[in-house]
Order: sequence, then structure tokens, then C-alpha cells
Amino acid sequence: MLRDVSDSGSSVNPVSGDPVYASYSPLELPKFEVVGTLAWFFFIINLFKVPFSASLGLIYGSSLALNAVLVPAILAGLFAGRWLIGRVSQRVFEGLLLVFAALAALRLVLSSQTVCVETCS
Repeated sequence: MLRDVSDSGSSVNPVSGDPVYASYSPLELPKFEVVGTLAWFFFIINLFKVPFSASLGLIYGSSLALNAVLVPAILAGLFAGRWLIGRVSQRVFEGLLLVFAALAALRLVLSSQTVCVETCS
């Protein structure tokens, strides 16, 4: 169920990872399996969204050029993340997943109240 929330949430607001992280936490999977599975999961979701984004005019020449320029930063993040995950214990990793999921939930609640104050009155 939380994975369904992630799919719809990633199109509306970039907070989709946190419900999925929280759903993987009770499974007690090794941290590299969680990170690898989620990387593939979001890669497939985002790949699926490409045709829709293109048809809405959200992908164009200059955005693709920016993406190409950012490839080195993406690769640096990949290696830095792999290095960091290797140095964090499993227990700390699981705790961080829950803390970030709670912070995201709090952010959603606070932002929904702001939107409602502006549009619900």
C-alpha cells in the first residue's frame, strides 16, 4: 500500500521515498539490499514517467543539456553514498530511515495546513 502512495506522490511532490523507506524498515533487510532495491524501484518509476513528462513539455533541449552537465555530480553521489552506507551500522541506518520518514510526514502535515489556510478559507 505504501508503495502505491510512493508512485502517486512522486508525481505530485518529491516525498515519495519516505513512505517506501518506512515500509521496508520492518522487513529488516540488509542496508545494501534496501538501498539497491529502492534505487531500482525509483529508476523504473521515473523511467515510466518520461513519456508523460515529455508530452507535458517538461523535458526539452536545455533540460537534457543540464542533465548531461550533472552526470559527474550524479556519479560522485553514487560513490559517496556507497562509501557512506558502508560506514553506517545497520541499526543506525534503520533508525535514520524512521527519523527521515517522520520528518517527511511532519513536513507534509505542515505544508498541507499552509495550503489549506490559503485555499480552504
